[in-house]
Amino acid sequence: MRETLEETGLAIRVSDLLGIWVDAYADDLRDQDADWISVAYYSAEAVADEGEPDPAEVSEQRWFAPHDLPSGLSPPGTLESVLDVWKTRTGRARRRTTPVTERVTLRRATPDDVAFLVDLYGDDDVDPFLGPRRARTREEVLAEVERSQREPRTFGRMIIETGGERAGALGWREVNARNRIAHLEGLAVHPSFRGRRLADAAAREVQRLLVFELGYHRLELACYAFNERAIIHAERSGFVREGVKRKAYERNGEWQDAVEFGLVREDLE
Repeated sequence: MRETLEETGLAIRVSDLLGIWVDAYADDLRDQDADWISVAYYSAEAVADEGEPDPAEVSEQRWFAPHDLPSGLSPPGTLESVLDVWKTRTGRARRRTTPVTERVTLRRATPDDVAFLVDLYGDDDVDPFLGPRRARTREEVLAEVERSQREPRTFGRMIIETGGERAGALGWREVNARNRIAHLEGLAVHPSFRGRRLADAAAREVQRLLVFELGYHRLELACYAFNERAIIHAERSGFVREGVKRKAYERNGEWQDAVEFGLVREDLE
């Protein structure tokens, strides 16, 4: 647990010993000079995000759904065996990581929130990661808030709150009425509330709202490929990476790729 925290910035809680596997690190397991070691595998859950990965220890860090894990993480056959044990222990083939976070609530934005939203979206640590068409002026934000009040199912502008304080915002718009598809957008947490997994908790809340209360079948979102924080958040919150739109959006005179994610009702059941 200490090494995980030091290397990845994640505080974890170990929940179960899955078993001990004896592995040979060689391309050919018949190699007489292969190194054989015993590896203990555990299941664990993240309980806090304490900071950034240590670049001296970690070159890349991502979250994966079990069915998306790269094959090269362990010797041939071992990863499949470990996952089979994990699935048997948990009683399901897929389980999303649900870290312990502070409780958040979502409420629909009102005109009283417009000043907060303008300040939030204009923050130097937020604005560079927003889409080029994101509402930024007071008039634009107010128009979206009023539309959210008029069209509560097909258009949403929500305030993320924790402990009675406004901590961030998120939204959605219906993009396909016939197939009940909504596109999530505008997720932002104020920098003073970062590192507390509020975005993850808010994402799960809005997933349940849109799917189980408003009746959507599919949720979609996209983020710039350079926005590593947003990509990690999407995968950690249960969205499935579905592809990349190459050079899809122009940002500050340069074309940027967009990483696309999706989630369907069955992912939540």
